[in-house]
Amino acid sequence: MFKFLVYSFGETGVFVDVLAEVLESVRLDGSLYSRAELQAPWGMGFKPSKAMVFHVVHEGQCWLRPGSEAEPILLGVGDLAVVRQGLGHQIASGISEAARVELSVDTRNPSCQRLRYGSGGPSTTLLCGSFRFAQNPGHPLLPLFPPVILVRGKQGQTAPWLEMALRFMAVESETERPGQQTILRRLSDILFVQVVRAWLESSSDESIGWIRGLRDPQIGTALGLMHRHPERRWTVAALAHEVGLARTSFATRFRSLVGEPPLAYLGRWRVSLAAELLREDGLSQAKVAERVGYESEAAFSHAFKRYHGTAPGAYRRAARTAAKWPR
Repeated sequence: MFKFLVYSFGETGVFVDVLAEVLESVRLDGSLYSRAELQAPWGMGFKPSKAMVFHVVHEGQCWLRPGSEAEPILLGVGDLAVVRQGLGHQIASGISEAARVELSVDTRNPSCQRLRYGSGGPSTTLLCGSFRFAQNPGHPLLPLFPPVILVRGKQGQTAPWLEMALRFMAVESETERPGQQTILRRLSDILFVQVVRAWLESSSDESIGWIRGLRDPQIGTALGLMHRHPERRWTVAALAHEVGLARTSFATRFRSLVGEPPLAYLGRWRVSLAAELLREDGLSQAKVAERVGYESEAAFSHAFKRYHGTAPGAYRRAARTAAKWPR
């Protein structure tokens, strides 16, 4: 991940540092899997997926309905919509148009497929892809995303950064060549960080508790300490002392702003870091446990399994297999 991409977010150094660390810890399997050339009337349903699914309107317009109860969203040329993982959705030519086909997102197929569908009416062209969080379901960003992140085009034009990233992804997806997966992952990294950037810039602090916590002087400092020094034996009292607050006041403010108690957040961050370290060669499980702040392998294994649903050793073996045989 490229740290310089996130520096313009910050109002304080702590905000920038912590956000940069969190974004750098993201590992994505991304793909541009379809160019859909559609003629009204048409409607497509997308089943819930472990990936975040995105749609870019290249030509025409369409209606997106994220979930069965949500209000539809009109998308025009240049608009990008990213649908949260686990949320089924429909996209159609008309606001009341029903889904005529049901699709599943295949994140295992890196090639970009061309889809032609419809009945001869006004044309719409969509570029569809996905972001899949690789082997890290406990990442602290995941609970924060809204059902849909919407990045509007400007005056009917796709944002230059989006156009460039998608063009490269489309070219790389056309044919299998050496290094293809590496390039697609890097492009996915860039595209994802830019999407997060746009989301944060268009959202109020009140709508994203964790970001609101970063902007608070005391809570932001505490988050920075946990991120920079996860190996320390932090307690609520120790964190409160570092930021100059009484223990109870600190714990109450942290939970109010971040959405969970300080040590619960610390635990999730530690196992998120541990997941990254386990995918690297050369570090024993005991060393990983020590580096992220656990006094024993048993305590580390218990915490890791609670968040990831599998033991550290099994996780490492699965990660190595996935790296050897990418999906």
